[in-house]
Amino acid sequence: MLGNTYEIIHSEEELLPFMFDSPMCVLYHLKRTGVTALKREPGGKGYVMDICERYQHFFSDGKKVHLTYHPIYFIVKKK
Repeated sequence: MLGNTYEIIHSEEELLPFMFDSPMCVLYHLKRTGVTALKREPGGKGYVMDICERYQHFFSDGKKVHLTYHPIYFIVKKK
């Protein structure tokens, strides 16, 4: 990913789990933090409701919904 220009001195990763009351709270969190800087998908209220239903199904413990960030950190130096 860094090509032949850089040498990796150190790398590390972590998992940062967050719990939210609902999938809609997750969507608001993502919007406020800017991590959804992907292309905009067309859709209205039905589209958002479908996303929320699927998110609830796959990422819920029955009470809260999960969101996990998985950052990877690198310290590099130019060769």
